[in-house]
Amino acid sequence: MNIYWQITILETLENVAVFAVAVVAFGQVYRNASRLFPKHSWAGSAAVGVLFGLSTSLSLLLPIHVGGGALTGTDSALLGLVGFLVSPLAALIAFTLSLAAEFVSAQSAERLDLVSIAISLFATLAGLAGRFALSLAGHKRRASYLHLPAFGVLLGLSATAATGLVYGEAAARDCASASILAGIMAATALGTLLIHETRRDRAERELRESEARLALQTRELAAARDAAERANEAKSAFLANMSHELRTPLNAIIGFSEIMSGESFGPLGSQRYREYACDIHDSGLHLLSLINDLLDVAKIEAGRMDVQKSRVDVSQALDVVARLMTAKLREKSQSLRTEIAPETPPLYVDERAFKQVMLNILSNAVKFTQLGGEIALLAEPGEEGGVEIRCIDNGRGIPKDRLEAVFSPFNQIDARFDRVEGGTGLGLSLVRGLVKLNGGKVWLESDAGKGCTVVLVLPAAPPEAATAAA
Repeated sequence: MNIYWQITILETLENVAVFAVAVVAFGQVYRNASRLFPKHSWAGSAAVGVLFGLSTSLSLLLPIHVGGGALTGTDSALLGLVGFLVSPLAALIAFTLSLAAEFVSAQSAERLDLVSIAISLFATLAGLAGRFALSLAGHKRRASYLHLPAFGVLLGLSATAATGLVYGEAAARDCASASILAGIMAATALGTLLIHETRRDRAERELRESEARLALQTRELAAARDAAERANEAKSAFLANMSHELRTPLNAIIGFSEIMSGESFGPLGSQRYREYACDIHDSGLHLLSLINDLLDVAKIEAGRMDVQKSRVDVSQALDVVARLMTAKLREKSQSLRTEIAPETPPLYVDERAFKQVMLNILSNAVKFTQLGGEIALLAEPGEEGGVEIRCIDNGRGIPKDRLEAVFSPFNQIDARFDRVEGGTGLGLSLVRGLVKLNGGKVWLESDAGKGCTVVLVLPAAPPEAATAAA
């Protein structure tokens, strides 16, 4: 290999090593500048321009001999790459600093290196031209690794042109091959590092922005959730506090209508008055039942529902509930079958709450089962302890995708059907709340048109509770 080629390659590698340090520092410099001046989008590019401008100034100490007596350096390659890969502002600042360094060097050497200035200028223009060409080609001003060798050729040609401009055509011919080789090597090596750092910095910046957006969304969602919870707590507290105010006038309406329908103070006169009094009494009882359910749900949500657990005989409690449902069952000609396994232990629950749960479950079964339908109540020891109670009907059933939704307050399976049959959508919500308060769990097993099974698992009475009750 020609001695000039060997010298060119070795000096190019020395320059590449020096500028590799600057390229590695590029990302940190860009990030710090952007962080210090967040309101100025140009701050990062300006800082990078200063970094590479200082680096090219230092490269004056490491010139590359390319033949014909001409000198070059990777400073020109770096100036071109800054314009090609970073930004025009960074390229302009870097070129200005390198030009200033040339003039300072000329004062000590008493000679201005015109070829070095020309090569730096041509390299900067080549970088800007390459960037413009990429934008025209639709690359969104982002070069890839494949563009680097071609850009290296462009840098070599620009260095050759600058040499020919200053030293003449013969010098340009002598240095052409070496300049192109040096340009390809420098552009590929430094460009690869620069693209890698640029992409890593971009990925880190996008990640930080994504994390910031996610954190903001999380805070907004948390604030919305807290506001909704506060509103729900305020609503529940209001309804719980209104318990006495709502029940008192209703009790008066129910009491006086009962006195009137019973004609306790003498006949009312017309038979219609007595019927009207009975209607008022029945409507008052129905309204009181709805208000009681609503207030109980509000108390559960507000954490104000108290339970008094005691030993409850399953058979006796279900018999009481069945008797209370007799009238509704008779209205729809439905049958109720109750089966209690002999080994079923007593429950350890709030007796009033348990009866309220069973009444709500049976009321739903009666409501959604056709005329002449069958309803069954089955109780047996649970597989994991406790007592398992099943209420089975052969009604219209519930679609599988709605089995969990029906436990939400005011949620109904079919609003059109429920407007005909009545109901507020509070029943199952109240059931789940009371069951949880008593340490149990409840779920549905159903499908559309195949009936419904409500499964309750409640705690059995501990031995000490059973002994104390005995």
